[in-house]
Amino acid sequence: MDITNFFTVEASELSKSDRKIMKKITADSTDFDSLTINHLAEEAGTSLASVQRFCQKMGYSGFKEFKFQLLNYVKKQESQQSLVSTNEYLVDYHDAINQVWTVNEGDVDELAHVLMTSSTNFIFGIYYSELPARLLSMGLRDLGKSTYFGDNLAAGEHLFPLSDENSTAVFYSVSGISKLFGSSPLPKPISHFKHSYLVTMNPDTPLKKYFKKVIVLPGKNLAQGLPVDPQSIPVVFTERIIDTAATKYHKRKK
Repeated sequence: MDITNFFTVEASELSKSDRKIMKKITADSTDFDSLTINHLAEEAGTSLASVQRFCQKMGYSGFKEFKFQLLNYVKKQESQQSLVSTNEYLVDYHDAINQVWTVNEGDVDELAHVLMTSSTNFIFGIYYSELPARLLSMGLRDLGKSTYFGDNLAAGEHLFPLSDENSTAVFYSVSGISKLFGSSPLPKPISHFKHSYLVTMNPDTPLKKYFKKVIVLPGKNLAQGLPVDPQSIPVVFTERIIDTAATKYHKRKK
């Protein structure tokens, strides 16, 4: 018998003893690797001879060959399932990247223009969100823009007094959770900025009340399926901002 047909055998085709063995095996085939013929017979409430006959009825020489074929089948199934999960993740990632280049195109153009015309830029990212924030601050500095970067709330409290009426603040927070600011007094000075942006992947973020504008990036499903906040989407978004800002900057210089 082809091992792939093993799980489709009708119970009515088996003897009472065979059904017990079948039930034990199919209950948790992933645990079959450590199961010996002795343990299988004992847990199924049958004899060693019954197990051997069962395996022979399935078309194998005995328990050893049957176990080998079944384990190979289970491993292939697990490998295929893992591949499906990986493919689904890559499809979601691909879709999110495409949306950054289409849906968020207006956000990119607006933010690039504001950052390049602002007197001073303040870019912040805490924890994992430090990555795209640092990238943006470095890119703006390379373009000759006065830019400050902070990876903690204390830095913001010290840097914000350097701002003026034409300054811009950009905060990155993939999760956009309320505890980002905690008891920090930072939200108050943020409201004084002419331009303040929150870049997040959480469309329902409670932090939106502190900012003039919230830019919601695609990929919420990616964020929910990972143990850490994914930064690939914000980084791609940031690369687009820098590229657009560089284009505008060079055009203005010519």
